[in-house]
Amino acid sequence: MIYAAFRDLNVWVPESIRTSENLYAWNVERELAKIPHNTPTSVKFVEDLIESHISLDEIVSIERTKASEYVYDLEVNPNGEHIENFLGGFGSILVSNTVFSSIDCDMEVPEQFKDIPAVLPGGIVKENTTYADFEDETKTLFNAIVDVYLNGDYTGKAFNFPKFEVQIYPKKTDKNEDMLLKVSELAAKFGTPYYIINQPYMPLYACYQSIPYDEKILILKDNKVQNIKIGEYIDQIMKATNPKKEQGFEGEVEVADCNDAAISFDQETLKIEKARIQKVTRHKTKEKIFKLTLDGNRTFSGTEKHKIPLLKNGKIIETRVEEVKIGDYLIGVKNIPIEFNFNKAVEFDGKKSEIDNDFARLLGYFTSVGYMHKANKTTRYNKISFSFNINEKEYIKDVTDILKNKFELYPKYDISEKNKTNTVYIYSKELVGLFEKIFTKYDAHTKRVPEIIINAPKEIIKQFLVGLFRGVGYNADKTADKTELHLPDKELIDDVFFWTLRIGGPFDKYYEKDLCSLKITNNIANPVTSFNITQDVLYPKFLKSDLHLFEVKKIEEVKSEYVYDLINVGANHNFLTLEGIFSSNCCAFLMPLSDANTEDDVRDGTVRGGALQVVTINLPQIAYESNRDENKFIEILKDRMEKAKSVNLLKLEIIKKNQNLGMLPFMSQIVNEKGDKYLEVDRQSFVMGLIGMNECVKFMTGYELHEDTGWKFGLNVMNKMKKMVADIRKETGLNFSLARTPAESSAYRLAQIDSKIFPDKFIANGEGKDTYYTNSFHTRPSADIPLWKRLSVEGSFHPLTDGGAMSHIWLGEQNPDPEAILSLTKRSPQKQQSSIWLSQRI
Repeated sequence: MIYAAFRDLNVWVPESIRTSENLYAWNVERELAKIPHNTPTSVKFVEDLIESHISLDEIVSIERTKASEYVYDLEVNPNGEHIENFLGGFGSILVSNTVFSSIDCDMEVPEQFKDIPAVLPGGIVKENTTYADFEDETKTLFNAIVDVYLNGDYTGKAFNFPKFEVQIYPKKTDKNEDMLLKVSELAAKFGTPYYIINQPYMPLYACYQSIPYDEKILILKDNKVQNIKIGEYIDQIMKATNPKKEQGFEGEVEVADCNDAAISFDQETLKIEKARIQKVTRHKTKEKIFKLTLDGNRTFSGTEKHKIPLLKNGKIIETRVEEVKIGDYLIGVKNIPIEFNFNKAVEFDGKKSEIDNDFARLLGYFTSVGYMHKANKTTRYNKISFSFNINEKEYIKDVTDILKNKFELYPKYDISEKNKTNTVYIYSKELVGLFEKIFTKYDAHTKRVPEIIINAPKEIIKQFLVGLFRGVGYNADKTADKTELHLPDKELIDDVFFWTLRIGGPFDKYYEKDLCSLKITNNIANPVTSFNITQDVLYPKFLKSDLHLFEVKKIEEVKSEYVYDLINVGANHNFLTLEGIFSSNCCAFLMPLSDANTEDDVRDGTVRGGALQVVTINLPQIAYESNRDENKFIEILKDRMEKAKSVNLLKLEIIKKNQNLGMLPFMSQIVNEKGDKYLEVDRQSFVMGLIGMNECVKFMTGYELHEDTGWKFGLNVMNKMKKMVADIRKETGLNFSLARTPAESSAYRLAQIDSKIFPDKFIANGEGKDTYYTNSFHTRPSADIPLWKRLSVEGSFHPLTDGGAMSHIWLGEQNPDPEAILSLTKRSPQKQQSSIWLSQRI
């Protein structure tokens, strides 16, 4: 309890100025003298102050007094006006009454209070009596409050003040269905209350959309490509680094940084390009995993919630694996138009030997029909041999010529009339040493295409394939579209299949028990029109692109204990698998809760006042200024965030200065033995808000937030902002946060300003003086999308904020069905990530 003593200002007035005119002037001067010099004021203000019979009294001391058992307050509301002050104290001091602004209700005792000893009437506390013992009383009180709101005020109108908030726990909606139905009746009648959804936002990463261990992907290390199982690749990274262990929706999630790249495609331009991988993740899963078999026996496997790009209704969209149907078309490649780092020469016998067409063809021969023997204790010779049919004289001569011309080696021949074979062989320690470096594995069942060839230009690859097909290719009908390649090893077939993607070769894969095959296919040569690409813009771009569509032929369930994914693959957020199919990446970053405030802060009451300052970032304006250059956009965004930081720090400096000058006595009072003030400004929140995300992404991408391309760009912007805020927190040590702020007035004001500055670029809602930007990351209010889609899109941004995240549900109908609202309340929190929503009547 605080008592403030005031100096008596009823001073003796000199006789020389006792006339009314002089006294009036003296009073003005006297009152002006009491106001600090840096406070904006005017003589007119003081004149009004004197005429109103109100005087300023200076606070000269503040001390703590002992409070009685109860404390009291008044709500002053004469004639329906919210005056919120009254005269009190010994000197008729004007004091403010408590603002009763909101009621936040739980349907049951909150978990964090259940084990705490309850304070009973009279202040009695019994250790064996906790708040959990008052579950029935909690429910009774909740129902009583809802009944009051249902009845409305004395005229039958809704209570809009105090604001009613209801806590919703997604996993407890069935348990509290009867109370939820009553709340739904209130929502149907008046459009209240606010629903506070207690989503599990503790996880930093929620990458439940992942793919199993054996799915092969294409990875670029130092611009050299390799195909590798995603599980093997990520396990290697986890072993070599110190991965972070975070709590995910399905348990522990391991996350590690990554400096490699993947192959990705741009949904706008349809161009295939390299994209940096930001992070990788792995975790155990309880989700179903589905394997999709496509044209040409291509396959793709992913968890049921994992997303993949496909073509639907003339558009490229992302769809969960569980929603894919037989007959759908996934996006893949028919050609990879990317060049990689290629070592043009290797060392042989102390000299540099160029990897040219002849050398590549020789390596192809060796991969298909070659054998290498390295000297050991038993056999002390080094030998390389090539086995051909006795009639394949052209190929035998080709190998002989390459060995002579390239390496100055003269082979011998072992001809078997019985087996109809002619084996070309050479004894050479130097050549064996060279092939040992090029081929990490070199027997018939473990050969892999050498890395040096995988990264080679197309012409070198073609010559390698010539040698390979001459060795084990099969063309019974002597026609180009009947060629088959048979190899005993699945890994080797996968290597060769990737090469066919490099050169645009139309091959299908077949796996049998003891033999793996590649067969020329007509599938990729089929016209794209057969796939019903109806959009005028997409059709010509697709025809000219290196992409292709692959029809889903079969869907089956498979198993994998661990699943893996890449996080934030460039701006496109997708990557290419070895099968030539694109997969979406994981980009579900969630914001961790801040531990900046301690329990003592809460108990001492120094966590108060909400945000010390809010600065709203005008995203559409940044988009206009960047002129659709994404790098420029991020550069301007960072500059705006720095300016917002400066504004917040300036506010902090001003408040501290005013506290030190004694201008904020109530906020500066000491509340504990540590000397903490009632308002510790360093512990308050400094908020960065945003406005117009929908208009921003529409200008930058041509798509809105409810469309996949716009949604992805928006999430990327939020992730960038989140990281910038995290960096500012680290730099300043202050509780900076990223939040959805109300900003209704800013939505209009900033739109009006931008309409004049950027008339040719301006995008907004409404017309003329009524134009406005959408609030924060809301979808366009008039967007023709179902409610679940709106909640899903907006909810995906909620975990990226530190607070204020809200979605508006427009009930629309004159008499909404409470049962329908109840169904929405029960189902949506379990399927969407929204943290707050408000049902509103129109």
